[in-house]
Amino acid sequence: MLFDATLRNSWPVVGLTVVISTFSDVIIIDPVALQGERWFLGKIYGYPHEVIYFGISLVNFAGWAVVVLMSFVFCRWLERGQFASESVPNEMVSGELFLGIGLYYGVLAFNLGVTFWIVEVFMGMVGCFIVVPLTAALLVTLCEDRRFLRVHDALK
Repeated sequence: MLFDATLRNSWPVVGLTVVISTFSDVIIIDPVALQGERWFLGKIYGYPHEVIYFGISLVNFAGWAVVVLMSFVFCRWLERGQFASESVPNEMVSGELFLGIGLYYGVLAFNLGVTFWIVEVFMGMVGCFIVVPLTAALLVTLCEDRRFLRVHDALK
């Protein structure tokens, strides 16, 4: 079975990528980075006025969304080269997929760990409240996909 490259480059996937990547910043990275003076990062930035979401300006998150969108569109443009229309074997996709997922959750785990370490319990709980449903949806999707592939292969 081959991975359909057109699905990977579809606009719904682009939108989901923008949302999930921006979520990593919204969930915990910027709020705990803003508290850098309370851990080994140090105070590296700040905002001139108090805002609603743990001291982070909502414009910051919109900026992240724009940067992720531009990066993804640029990568899509780069992929339109010599091998763009060829399908990729699922074995290659799943390995790369799990590396990306591992990096994403490693960054989140580190930042959540720092958040609880500096005793920002409410901030950590908000991060967990956002991460847990996304993780559950990911696990359900992966399990259903694996079952589908096993049934599909058995029917061949």
